[in-house]
Amino acid sequence: MRSRVTVNDWGYMRGTVIAEKVSIRLVIACLVAAPWIFGTSELWTGFLLGLMLQTAAILLLVSRMIDISRRMMHERLLVSLFLVLIAYILIQVIPFPVRVVEAMSPLSATLRQRLGALSEQSGLKLAMATISLAPGTSWRAIMSLASVASAFYVITSVRPGWPELRRVGELLVASGALMAAAGILQFLAGADKLLGFHEPIYGGHIFGPFTNRNHFAAYMNLVSGVGLGLLYSEGAERIFDPSMGSLRGGWRRLRGLRSVSVLVVMALLMTVTATILTLSRGGILAMLLVLGSSGLLTVWGRGRHGYLQSRGRAGIWLLLICSFTISLWIGWDRIIARLVQIGEYARDPLASVRLAAWRDTLHLWAACPWWGCGFGAFQHAFPLFESDLLHFGRWTHAHNDFAEFLSEGGIAGCLLMLGWVAAFSFRVWRGYVKSSRRRRFFAVGMLSGIAAVILHSLVDYNLHRFAIALSIVSLAGLALVMLSEGGGYYSGVEQGIPTVWSLVGRRVTALALIAGLLFLMHLEIDGLRGQAAFARLRQWARAVETTEEEKDLGVLSALALRELAIVREHCRRCPDVLVDAGVLTLGIVRRFDVPPEERVQLAMSVRRAVETAVCEAPGNSEYWEWLIRWDDILGLREESRRLSEMTY
Repeated sequence: MRSRVTVNDWGYMRGTVIAEKVSIRLVIACLVAAPWIFGTSELWTGFLLGLMLQTAAILLLVSRMIDISRRMMHERLLVSLFLVLIAYILIQVIPFPVRVVEAMSPLSATLRQRLGALSEQSGLKLAMATISLAPGTSWRAIMSLASVASAFYVITSVRPGWPELRRVGELLVASGALMAAAGILQFLAGADKLLGFHEPIYGGHIFGPFTNRNHFAAYMNLVSGVGLGLLYSEGAERIFDPSMGSLRGGWRRLRGLRSVSVLVVMALLMTVTATILTLSRGGILAMLLVLGSSGLLTVWGRGRHGYLQSRGRAGIWLLLICSFTISLWIGWDRIIARLVQIGEYARDPLASVRLAAWRDTLHLWAACPWWGCGFGAFQHAFPLFESDLLHFGRWTHAHNDFAEFLSEGGIAGCLLMLGWVAAFSFRVWRGYVKSSRRRRFFAVGMLSGIAAVILHSLVDYNLHRFAIALSIVSLAGLALVMLSEGGGYYSGVEQGIPTVWSLVGRRVTALALIAGLLFLMHLEIDGLRGQAAFARLRQWARAVETTEEEKDLGVLSALALRELAIVREHCRRCPDVLVDAGVLTLGIVRRFDVPPEERVQLAMSVRRAVETAVCEAPGNSEYWEWLIRWDDILGLREESRRLSEMTY
């Protein structure tokens, strides 16, 4: 007997469909835009994208809380594991009694005890004892993980149908092709700015919108995996058919191809070429893995099912040959120079710096094996274990994501991550067995791109870039949806009438998740205010360098003082920004034509900002050095001498 549908039911249905469409489109917009926004190398980009992704999750949660006929989430286990991992990082940042911290993290307790006397004599107020050596950066890790989990939740809960999935794949490939074209043009022009106009704060090996060419290569590998999935799912291997017995037969084959498939092939040619031009050894090796795994897929599928013919392998070789030929034609001199440089590194002892960094990272993990030093706290804890071979720059990452995750999360955190990967793999395998042929190949293409980035992360820190982490998790969610038949927008009641207790539990859970996301959004808005003030401070500091009028200098220094106060207030969770604000202000303080009162006020404000950074991350020796330097600038000789004696 069919149930009667009331007017209110139709209203709920319509509202659910609108909420689903808005939320999924917000996530897709963030997925496409993330790498374009300077590769999310700057903090404000992560805060902005996090606000959008969490807004999408809240919108979907509200709609599912009202419309009880829909499941609140489809991938309960995977989303729950995300929440458990967030709760684990919360344990790292929650203050505990000193005895508890000593039992859970001897490194943090020892460091707090060592710096206790120093803080009492210098007047510093260190934060309460936590497992994390830098609680502020661990809070940023919670925000990033919540944003990525929000994207995964929306994608797997809305479950777009096959046409929507294809359009998302085509959109990602088109965006990646445009990005590859921008990177190639930048390579030819020799530009040293992001997208030709933006100068990054910390510089780097710029390529396209990324500050690091290795990260650009990693993203190109992700796009290449999506493109291969599109080609195989649509049977586009026919374009590689070398048998052109007659012009008429070849013309019929080309006419039978969809125009989109031809464009995807051209996009793949551009992405592979751009990957080669980055001269990233790990990126090129990972790219070969993507194409090689696809070639093995064609061999495996040639048997009883006959999914792909041997022409698919010929097409892969043709794609590689064309890409290498174009790359050599465009930048043969730089490619040869890179090969020569590799030979020089083989003879130079400095070639082992990454191995030394990995060894020191394992020493850091050995000091806090179970609970880690705190997610995001690597750069603040690593100087305590840094060997002499690495004293030529600041190591913000270990250039090995897995070793860094082990040191930050400890054994417990890594077990949680491995549990998520195991649950995801089981879910993928179960869906792979039951899904149709074209869904399988699309999902395998996406997963091969993810595998390439994971392999590349053995020698780099791709997973610590928000744009790449968001892309990996979103593609994983799309692959799960791809392998589940019957996806699509609202098509009727999905579950029976819930009991009173299940309805109460559902709404309590939704309200708790919404409250947590709103709290994190508040932190991100606070961070955005601080980042905006830091950007204005950078602008005023640049203006001071080109200004000679004393009146203008007074106005600019007053503006810088105001922005510095905002930075100090809203960037407590970004200690690097506090120290960098002092570096920007140093040029103003050293100018003798700036009014003396304002110079002293600026120096005192900077000193308080650096003091805040020291309190947030007391294990970072660089922050202590800057604090000593600002004491010298202010003429506080006794304080500077005492800090120097106790620090060194």
